[in-house]
Amino acid sequence: MKVLMGADVNLSRRLYVMVFVFIQVLFFSIQVIKGGFIAPNIVLQPQFIFLGLVSQLLVVITAAVSITLSGFMVMLTTLVMIALTPWEIWINYAFEFFAIGIFMILTGSYVSTIDNKFLAAFNLPNTDELWRVALLTLRVGIGAQLAILALTEKMVYPGLAVVFIEMFPFYNIFPQIGLHAGTDLHFVFFIGLCELSLGVLLMTGVANRLTMTMLTFAFVTTAIIHGVHEVEGHLPIFAAAFVLLLTQRNKQSTSRHTQMSRSPAFA
Repeated sequence: MKVLMGADVNLSRRLYVMVFVFIQVLFFSIQVIKGGFIAPNIVLQPQFIFLGLVSQLLVVITAAVSITLSGFMVMLTTLVMIALTPWEIWINYAFEFFAIGIFMILTGSYVSTIDNKFLAAFNLPNTDELWRVALLTLRVGIGAQLAILALTEKMVYPGLAVVFIEMFPFYNIFPQIGLHAGTDLHFVFFIGLCELSLGVLLMTGVANRLTMTMLTFAFVTTAIIHGVHEVEGHLPIFAAAFVLLLTQRNKQSTSRHTQMSRSPAFA
């Protein structure tokens, strides 16, 4: 387990960015085709539906030319969401999509020639520095979103989550392990506490790979149980998980690797 949590995965950064952007473009393409906007529980007023569709379509179209510009479009779409929906809805998605947009802006030069020229023209920091900042932003953004979802959907307002468990009672494993006093509400609070802990761990960088492994397992399991529509809604998280799972090691492993590389034996 320690080896898996600390092992290096030597894939090219270009591949990471290409897969990440492809999945994001696929997600926004599905939203445009279905006439949706970011998430199923976001319903725009009729006069703003066209604006929402256009902003998402621009994410898709601009990605063919400039990943950086497409990242700006993701952030613009997020701002549209914030402007047109109540805070108790957009708070569940804003950190995630801002992080995705910033990651695309900072890493576009690995894929797009135009973005590479833009980087050189404005004398921006080298790609290594931008890559570190992009990964940090993505990790903190996804971790913050995970923690916020745990608070808003399970710990502060657990109603919908309890209804979901009542519809699919096999999720509540408390009776199966002998905790017969554990109600559906208790289970929802337990899951919320676990998600909150994982989000904080990911934000602080203490258990990056372990957190993303558990998160990916949870999303894959629900997709298998409930069908492909679960995959569609979680595509942005799957893209982030692909990058973070393979590029981010646990803090302890990273520190140990750094110390070893600086020692005379590894000079």
